[in-house]
Amino acid sequence: MPTYAYVLFVALAISWVVRNKSKLLSIKHSFGGIVGDPLRVRGDGSLSLEQRWAVGAGADLALRNVAFLDALPTGLPNSRELLAEWWGIETREDALDMLRHLVKQGHRADYQQVVSILRSQPEARQNAVVEQTAIDYDLPDLVDTYESVLAARSLLDRDGLLRAEVPLPSILAWDLGRLINICRWCYDVGLLSEQECWSHMLPAASVLQREYGSWSELSLAYLTGFVVWKGGEPGPEYDLLKSNRALLLSDARSPWQQLAWWPDATGELVRA
Repeated sequence: MPTYAYVLFVALAISWVVRNKSKLLSIKHSFGGIVGDPLRVRGDGSLSLEQRWAVGAGADLALRNVAFLDALPTGLPNSRELLAEWWGIETREDALDMLRHLVKQGHRADYQQVVSILRSQPEARQNAVVEQTAIDYDLPDLVDTYESVLAARSLLDRDGLLRAEVPLPSILAWDLGRLINICRWCYDVGLLSEQECWSHMLPAASVLQREYGSWSELSLAYLTGFVVWKGGEPGPEYDLLKSNRALLLSDARSPWQQLAWWPDATGELVRA
């Protein structure tokens, strides 16, 4: 290769790496298990039981990025890039707006509308009802969500995660699990204080405790939300999330193994 062509190639390669640095970091942390143990625990005992539970409720996404599973700081070097590139969050106001959106609506609004139609309408009428509902209530994404839900249902059934006779779960875990991680990233970069993070994370954890009956149910709901978000065609990251789910449900170091699901009717901690 002529010298000038080689120099041009190297320059272009360096330019590409600089432009995509945060994406490469994200990929590195997403697939940390390839080069090392992805399950990271800080082990300093600084959190209360309720705080540990709240962090654990976001473990699907935390493990995907190889973040600490037992601390408010994530230990990640690319939290600012994750916030900016995936969420458009660069300021404190951006963060608070996104947290409000996830609490009030998130991705579950259209999803729940579709699930209600699937439960109440015979299969032959479902598509027509979805299309009419989209028109009547000005829901431009409803038809796409309907198709994504059907594809997700088929995929999860195929993999033995959600049998056809089992109702589709709420995807509240998808919205609030992401909220928990956004709070942690914002803490990493100074957009939210520790007190502000817990003021969002602890109520989210309480809602998730009431919505689901086990860590397994919560994780399946998160995975369902992810597949729907990806249009029913989640690609290789779906396999990563399934693998992470199995690790979180089985590894003795996982918060899901160390923390019981609670409370029951008596207020006692119960294993589920």
